[in-house]
Amino acid sequence: MRLLDLYWKTDPEWYDYYDEEEEAIRPYLTEKAPLEAKESFERYLRQKEDLRMRRQPVPKEEKAKYYLEDFVYPGKKPKLIRHRENALIEQYSYESGRWVQDDEMMKIYIGEISCDPITEEEANEIIAQYNNE
Repeated sequence: MRLLDLYWKTDPEWYDYYDEEEEAIRPYLTEKAPLEAKESFERYLRQKEDLRMRRQPVPKEEKAKYYLEDFVYPGKKPKLIRHRENALIEQYSYESGRWVQDDEMMKIYIGEISCDPITEEEANEIIAQYNNE
């Protein structure tokens, strides 16, 4: 790992900070900064930009697993469960018409809720079927 060039910060009289429209506090060099500090500051800004560009996440398709409750009592709507990568498990709420966080649905992973995996298309068909009733 390369170290950032911070020579420009060795003397507190060489730099200060300002608030750019209250978005972030950014450093700048004062008139007292020598040429070496100015060159160091420019290298520092380039290094920071390089690091920022490398850190940008590569957009990827979000993967989600869908499940349908095995046993549904007559007159009840089936539980639809969605578990997305890097997200909490959710259950479809027929009342609100959206997916809501429901940690109780984690029971599918220990067998307390019996369900089968389904596709997103199948889940959407079930939602449409029960929303039309």
